[in-house]
Amino acid sequence: MSQTRAEKQKEIVRAYQEIFLNQNGKLVLKDLRKLAKLNVTEVPLDSLGRIDPYEVMRNEGKRAVLVHIEKQLDKIDNTIKQEKAKL
Repeated sequence: MSQTRAEKQKEIVRAYQEIFLNQNGKLVLKDLRKLAKLNVTEVPLDSLGRIDPYEVMRNEGKRAVLVHIEKQLDKIDNTIKQEKAKL
């Protein structure tokens, strides 16, 4: 029997949980946050002092990956909250 979309999503969320919510995963996530410069608002400039669109795109790509990971981890928190509310 094939999995439903919801079952596949739950499986993916569990995988993120296994990877990022243990001690090593938290360390990696912290490093990824630093790499993605998620809370940095400075705009990268080229050698002439103009906005460097390629560096902006690279930074946004890094941020997009981290935002996706954190959304998956938020789904874990929301699922736990929903299950606790049912009890």
